[in-house]
Amino acid sequence: MNKWQLLCSILSEEYSDEKELEAVFRSCLILALSWSRTDIGRQVPIPMQYGHELMNKRADLVIFDGHNQPLFIIEMKKQGVRVNDAEVGQLYSYLLHRKCRFGLLVGDRISLYYNKLECGGDPERVLTLSFRDRGNKDGKGLAAILDKRSFDSDKMMAWCESYITQRKEVEARVGSWLTIDNLASSVDVEQMDSKIRQLIELYREWLKGNEKESRWLQVFEDDSSWIEVNILKADLARLSDADFTKRFRGLCKRLNIRRYLEMWNQSSQEVLAIRQDFVAAIRHLSEMSRSKRWHALEDFVDGGDFTVKHLKSSFWSELVRVKFPDVPLLNNKTENFFDAIGVYIGDSYEEKLMKVSKFYKHFTCRDMSLNKLSHMEHFALVQNAKNETGRNFMKVNFSKQ
Repeated sequence: MNKWQLLCSILSEEYSDEKELEAVFRSCLILALSWSRTDIGRQVPIPMQYGHELMNKRADLVIFDGHNQPLFIIEMKKQGVRVNDAEVGQLYSYLLHRKCRFGLLVGDRISLYYNKLECGGDPERVLTLSFRDRGNKDGKGLAAILDKRSFDSDKMMAWCESYITQRKEVEARVGSWLTIDNLASSVDVEQMDSKIRQLIELYREWLKGNEKESRWLQVFEDDSSWIEVNILKADLARLSDADFTKRFRGLCKRLNIRRYLEMWNQSSQEVLAIRQDFVAAIRHLSEMSRSKRWHALEDFVDGGDFTVKHLKSSFWSELVRVKFPDVPLLNNKTENFFDAIGVYIGDSYEEKLMKVSKFYKHFTCRDMSLNKLSHMEHFALVQNAKNETGRNFMKVNFSKQ
């Protein structure tokens, strides 16, 4: 288990309040990331000038170097609560007043902020990661660089600047159309809005002339009904080995993903080897409440509590969508599509799913369901779709194709 997975295993638990979470995070800094107790200050006074009055605010946690200079200022927030402007502003103020380069905002996710002292201005958010996203590569990198034994301020600065630069390169391709909250707020947004709607119209026409692809939507609905009855609502633990193997192979066939079709043809021993983990994962998904739907996928990908050998995110994304129809697919095709149109959809699985869902909600209408919009990615990108119209439209209208 790497350091990020260890942090996730501890910090993805539910804690009663910020004080309890603060104590747990402080323990993680000491036990997982090698900082000593004397490196970490609690409720550290931050003198701040308000007009003619000097007031002492208090930062929840501060990590100091050997010269009593702050390396990180850390603010805690209640789990399950979205960060608001006041909380970010408070952390910004602490970083600016103490001339500290790095800040962390910690709740059920962790946000890293970078204060580029030489340039002035507000600190900048580098990334946000959910503690339920155990397989996140950026999380692994962040935990490694936060470890005292490998911490180097210059390397941390370079890491932050590189990450911000890469993100801005994606954002720059569509000007101001970065956050999906900004829809219909500028000329750039209106142009993007128009292009996507043109793509939707081309997709509709393609469906009319393509019997196989138009039938796919009905096949998807039929397969979803089968999966709900035979997998999500079934008592898989009571099936005989032969019946379980048949049921599992039937699922893989309906998912229609090549690597799982190969598994569908494997021997019974191969299928039965993952039976126990698979049944536990399905039971977890079946019992999951709607309030947890944005976190669902994170439980099944690499490092999650319900990871099953061989079964990757594309497999589970399909099942999560059957359970929660308003949660979009999230696979390589989805990420490629949003990368191609220049929309930054986030760092964590949760953030990506929510932003993709919000994006598509803007374009849903009577005959354009979430399933159709997700299928449109196939029309726009896939080489073997026997279609040139969508790919040509992408090449002409978007720079990355």
